[in-house]
Amino acid sequence: MRQFLSGLTNQRTDRWGADRLAMARAAIDAVRAHVGIVGLRLSCDELAPWAGITPQAAPALAAELALAGLDYVVVVRGSIFSADKTRADYHEPTAYNMDVARAVRAAVRQETAVVVQGAIVHADQAEAALTGDPAPDAVEMTRAQLADPDLVSKLAGGRAADIRPCTRCNQTCQVRDARNPIITCVGEPSTGHETDDPDWTASDDEPRDVLIIGGGPAGLEAGRVRGAPVATGSPSPSVPAGWAGWPPSPGRTPSWCVGWSAPRWLPAQPSPSPPPPGTTHPTAPWWCSAPARARAARTTA
Repeated sequence: MRQFLSGLTNQRTDRWGADRLAMARAAIDAVRAHVGIVGLRLSCDELAPWAGITPQAAPALAAELALAGLDYVVVVRGSIFSADKTRADYHEPTAYNMDVARAVRAAVRQETAVVVQGAIVHADQAEAALTGDPAPDAVEMTRAQLADPDLVSKLAGGRAADIRPCTRCNQTCQVRDARNPIITCVGEPSTGHETDDPDWTASDDEPRDVLIIGGGPAGLEAGRVRGAPVATGSPSPSVPAGWAGWPPSPGRTPSWCVGWSAPRWLPAQPSPSPPPPGTTHPTAPWWCSAPARARAARTTA
C-alpha cells in the first residue's frame, strides 16, 4: 500500500496514479467483505521529503484512509530508501514516532484507533505515550515482548522491575534476512524456541551447590537465572569487573542484571602478589582467592 500512496514510488499515469489512495480504498473494501476488523500500517515519514510522505502530510492522509473504513492505523516510518529506520536500533532515540502519532490522532476520526510504533521498549515509555491530549489509543511493543515474553503478565502482577529490557541491538530479531531465520532475541534466546527449550528457571531435581566465576553479562545472567552467587573478579562491592569498559547502555541491561545479581556478588580480594605482566585477564587469579569465603557464601541453586 505504501508504494501506491507515496509519490516516491507511485508515478503511474493510470487511475491508480491519478488517485494515489484508490488502491488503498479498493483493498480496504475487499478485505472488509471478509473480516471484521481492518487496519493499516501507514508510513507517516518516509524520510524522503522530496517526494515521499512527510509528517506534515501524514495526518490528512491518515484521516482520508480512516474515512475509507479503517478500524485502526499504526503509525510507522521508513521507505525504500530508509527501511532500516522502520525499527531503528539504539543509535536512534526511542519513541521517535510520537509527535507524528499525536498529530495523526488529532486528525483522524474517533472511530478509528491510532497505534504508535517506534522503539517504545519500556513500560514507562508506553505509559508516557498514552498520556496527554491528543494521545494514541495503543502502543506497539514488538521487540520488547521478544526480549521478555512475560512483559504483560509482569506488568499486570506489579513486577515492572523484573522485566527483561530490550536493548534494541537488532541482532536476531530482524525480519529482513534472505536466510529467513527464526526470529529470536540475544537477551532471551528461548524466544522463537518456546516449544523446544526447557524451562531454564526450573529447579533441579537434585539441588547442587553452584558458584559462577566471572561477573560479565553472561555470569550475572547465569546468577540471576540459577540464583547462585557470582564471583565478580572485582574488588568493588558495587561494580562487577565484567562491566569495565562497557559503553553507555543503549537500553537498561547492565543496571538490570546488576540489580538482580548484586545481593549475591562475591567481590574479589586482591592476592598478596600482583599477577605477572601481560596476563590476559589480570583479575582471574583473584576470582577465587578466598575459597573459604566463597564456599561459605555458596547457596543451593
